[in-house]
Amino acid sequence: MDFLARLGFDSVRGALINAFGVLALYGVWKAIYRIWLARWFSLLGNLPGPKRTSLFWGNIRERFNAGPGEMHEQWVKQYGHTFLKVISQTRRLTTFDPKALAYVLNHSAQWQKPEITRSFLADLFGKGVLFAEGEAHKRQRRVMNPSFAISHVRELTNVFHEKSQQVFVSVFS
Repeated sequence: MDFLARLGFDSVRGALINAFGVLALYGVWKAIYRIWLARWFSLLGNLPGPKRTSLFWGNIRERFNAGPGEMHEQWVKQYGHTFLKVISQTRRLTTFDPKALAYVLNHSAQWQKPEITRSFLADLFGKGVLFAEGEAHKRQRRVMNPSFAISHVRELTNVFHEKSQQVFVSVFS
């Protein structure tokens, strides 16, 4: 019992102080690991990429301050088609390589969007076929595919033709 008393567990207050101390040490360790050590333990650590300009924001400020696509174009010229960038302390693999993109798109179940991105897109656009992933996406496509059969599309040809003529007349008259 003397051993526990020396560690501060003889009272509720001491136990709480120790618990908060352990949590604080864990938080410091996670911050150190995430900011400095993760790149050495990551398989992606040797990939080139822009240096983070902010400890907290990473490279996101540069992207927002530049015009659409300017930073990515500059980074592709500087680092090649595949590189790492940092967004809010999270390292992100970015690729513009056509073969890699084809692989990712054909094996989409293995390459899902980050949770924060999925949540944002779901709030903005809903969980429709364009933004759903995994089984939900497969289920939605299975339901929709019969509508895109050749016979169904042929039936709609006249509708598309009529509407395109209406648009043409309204724009050019």
